[in-house]
Amino acid sequence: MIRFLLIYLLFSPLVLSATYKVSITPSCPYYCIDSEFKGYIVEILESYFKSNKDTLKTISTPYARISDSIDKEKVDFGILTALDLRDEVNLTTIKTPLGFRSTGVISRNEDNIVVLENLDLKGKKILLPKGSRATDNIVKEMSRINQGQGSEDLINEVTGSNIHKRLIDLIAIKRGDIALDDYNVMKYNFLKSKHTSALSISPTSLTGHNPILIVTKNNSKIKVILDKQLHLHIKKMRKSGELKSILDKYNLTDWDRTSSR
Repeated sequence: MIRFLLIYLLFSPLVLSATYKVSITPSCPYYCIDSEFKGYIVEILESYFKSNKDTLKTISTPYARISDSIDKEKVDFGILTALDLRDEVNLTTIKTPLGFRSTGVISRNEDNIVVLENLDLKGKKILLPKGSRATDNIVKEMSRINQGQGSEDLINEVTGSNIHKRLIDLIAIKRGDIALDDYNVMKYNFLKSKHTSALSISPTSLTGHNPILIVTKNNSKIKVILDKQLHLHIKKMRKSGELKSILDKYNLTDWDRTSSR
């Protein structure tokens, strides 16, 4: 028996589990802290790594520092949008997106504000979080549109914790006309707020429809693995209903419209 076990151990493949670190910004519904749920992106990634007997470790990182944490190899990969990667020469992406981001607007119902394009924001006092390329683009464009009309006083970039809850509260107490940020994040926080009867939320096309991507260093080992396997795992999750079960918890629909055809 001992001899049999030795032969088995010598010739059987040795499978070692690994722990992979992801740099991600806490923003429900993507990655949630102080919540009963983990966030749908974290749940998808955990499902994938668990299927390979590996472990995922989330590293909470301010959005503006994610690229740097990847570049300095503090983590194996990070989560960013395509818009925020245009100038990153040392980083590459996994081809499978984990959803899409667009800009949403929160406003008071009594003001009847409709935002279809940047010009609709002219003269409005805007609140938005600091740190993303989308925010930078909006600030730059509104400074141009509001030139000569006190543009510096019309844009307020908010920092700190609980930003989205604070943005919604500030609009409710009339500290601004509208709040702008990621539609999915704003919607998640809005539906949990006490202002759903006085405020409204709507999507816009101000910053386009940007894929949410896994980002790694060029030629990293994890890129090769994820490029080969992640899309197949998500396809299985769709077929089994696991993905829908996850997304339903966050009031989200599948970003792949072809999956329902």
